Amino acid sequence: MEGVRKVHVGCGPKALLDGWCNTDLRPFRGIDHAMDASEPWPWAGLTHVFGEHFIEHLEIDKAIDFLVYAGASLAQGGRIRLSTPNLAWVMRTHFTFGDGVDAERRLADTIKLNRGFYGWGHRFLWTEEMLCGVMASVGYEDVVLREYGLSDDPVMHGLERHGNYSVADGLPSVIIVEGVRGAQPIAHDEQIAAWIDHDFLRHVRGGH
Repeated sequence: MEGVRKVHVGCGPKALLDGWCNTDLRPFRGIDHAMDASEPWPWAGLTHVFGEHFIEHLEIDKAIDFLVYAGASLAQGGRIRLSTPNLAWVMRTHFTFGDGVDAERRLADTIKLNRGFYGWGHRFLWTEEMLCGVMASVGYEDVVLREYGLSDDPVMHGLERHGNYSVADGLPSVIIVEGVRGAQPIAHDEQIAAWIDHDFLRHVRGGH
């Protein structure tokens, strides 16, 4: 694994990036390394990590593990860029609120909204506040939102491949966020973990 400096995580078989170590949980043809990104990574001193439409496929506790292990593999000053569906946009565009909506529209919207949550293997949909907040809590610095395909870092510019990006009432369909590994270690935040476990995970695991 020597010489790896840029890791593309959760790439699948159709979004391989030249010059990157393309990784996925499954050993698709063309990928460079099969791994579970929520387990400790085999690299240190990475300069860049990129994941497009990946983190929403992880249970939230596993997503936080991923953020920690990815960050631990970055060199100081290394950068991570993630894109993921925006829960606020899904709510705004997938369900019609207000009086006077007929039953047929409401039924169609009910299916559409649940598809946004559970379709395509989604496990947790993020908001800007949630993703930026969790990244900051585990130690990323300079956590900022970016526009589709745009970055101040030339290496991160123009990476997105997933189509159908749109904006509705000022809400982007995809959250794109970057963060930097600072001088302090990237590590789990026990207070955040306890909050997520109490307010979310225990209800999911309890089946009610």
